[in-house]
Amino acid sequence: METVEFGFNRVAVESPVVDEDGEPVLNKRGKMQADKAKEDTEDIPLTQDIDAYIEREVRPYNKYAWVDKKKTKVGYTVPFTRVFYKYAELEPADEIAKRILEHEKTLEKSLKALFGEVR
Repeated sequence: METVEFGFNRVAVESPVVDEDGEPVLNKRGKMQADKAKEDTEDIPLTQDIDAYIEREVRPYNKYAWVDKKKTKVGYTVPFTRVFYKYAELEPADEIAKRILEHEKTLEKSLKALFGEVR
């Protein structure tokens, strides 16, 4: 794996304050006013374009959302399970049961040898 596959851009996704009609409230400069209570973050893989990701994954659910690019941070994480885990086929249940019975028989013999026949 390449190191870039472990990286992501953590972006701040802003949503506007909306009025009674469901339209975004604009500030004095004509830009949408961010609703701080609705700020969210998305971790976008470094291998993906941020704008394309937002269009595909966020805008269908929040058509006025935008990214505050000043708050974007780059991070890395190693998903140990995905990278290092090797699947091992589980033993069939009847094989496990046989092994348990064999251990029980061995234990029973050891206890009889130690304590004798208990009645």
